[in-house]
Amino acid sequence: MPFIELLFAIYFSYLLGFALAHEQWLNAAFLALFLVGFTYVALCSLAQWMPNLRFPGRDTGAPLRPDVPTGALRSWKAPSPPHHSRAGNAGDALP
Repeated sequence: MPFIELLFAIYFSYLLGFALAHEQWLNAAFLALFLVGFTYVALCSLAQWMPNLRFPGRDTGAPLRPDVPTGALRSWKAPSPPHHSRAGNAGDALP
């Protein structure tokens, strides 16, 4: 599957070059978005297909922040949202 995504990335790079050569600036902006998206997805798919490749952010077993122990990040809990009661007048706005 990553090869199809790579083909789309190559195709959109051709279309982007064509749009830039013909000064179609609005088309070039959207084609650049597609080009970046397909290139990113293709590289992520290649990273899954070939486990020996090392891309940044990939799970290598090393902690993301060496100064913080790994267990400290797992024990953190998000604060609970405040509880709003339905009591009050109909015209009262919720905070």
